[in-house]
Amino acid sequence: MSTGSLPLAPSLQTPKLRRPKFFRHVPFYIVLTLGISFTLLPFIMMILSSLKTNTEVLRVPHFLPENPTINNYLTIFNDPKLPLLRFYANSAFVAIFNVTTTLFTSALIGYMFAKFAFPGKRLLFGWFLTMMMIPAILR
Repeated sequence: MSTGSLPLAPSLQTPKLRRPKFFRHVPFYIVLTLGISFTLLPFIMMILSSLKTNTEVLRVPHFLPENPTINNYLTIFNDPKLPLLRFYANSAFVAIFNVTTTLFTSALIGYMFAKFAFPGKRLLFGWFLTMMMIPAILR
């Protein structure tokens, strides 16, 4: 009987060379880094452009401002013609109204679908699901 067919003890086997886990994930990290760079670039450009003067913004685009200034922010917060607090109040009112209305009507419609049986219930439920899946901007 030959000993070649018997398995060797784990200590006698030749170890398999495997790359460390970090090197197996390097392509994934490169793709993630490129994705986050392309995602954040517009926000960084917007913040840097807010620190430029009007003439710098209208000239040939440069990434960094030559003379950084916070005058644009001072104008926004101190201009009496620009009621910033009113803008925030209007946005809060619209958001609260939309959330309250949506919660109320969704609860009523959900109760109707759960407790009542009526002709066309499946068709109407499918229509509601379809309308929720299609963004409002496309309707």
